[in-house]
Amino acid sequence: MRRNYNGNLTSQRGTLGQVAKPCRIPRLQWIQAMNLNLPVEANDFVRSLVAQGKYQSEEDVVVDGIRLLKGREELREKIAAGIEQLDRGELFDEEAVFDEVDTESRRIEFHDVDTHGVPPCPC
Repeated sequence: MRRNYNGNLTSQRGTLGQVAKPCRIPRLQWIQAMNLNLPVEANDFVRSLVAQGKYQSEEDVVVDGIRLLKGREELREKIAAGIEQLDRGELFDEEAVFDEVDTESRRIEFHDVDTHGVPPCPC
């Protein structure tokens, strides 16, 4: 990204509204270019992450930040749903849950052990 004559960050991929080329970041097929005004501290932080080699580009930093925000929002939704379940009295017995996990774990271990009692090669 670069600053244009208005001081806005712009991408080399195009202007707002144009469909851009495929993005380098996996799972994103196409992106739409966007102009962003960032506070000085945020802009400096983004550039420092790229300069340190933690990201290939400023776009990659922003996309990763958006992924983190999306994950946080999804977690909040799951927590809210769990609280609603608790309020409705939909509870799980702790011992029953651990017993089920132990049983499944033993089943998997037993299934994955060959006839000599040695786990198979993971390769």
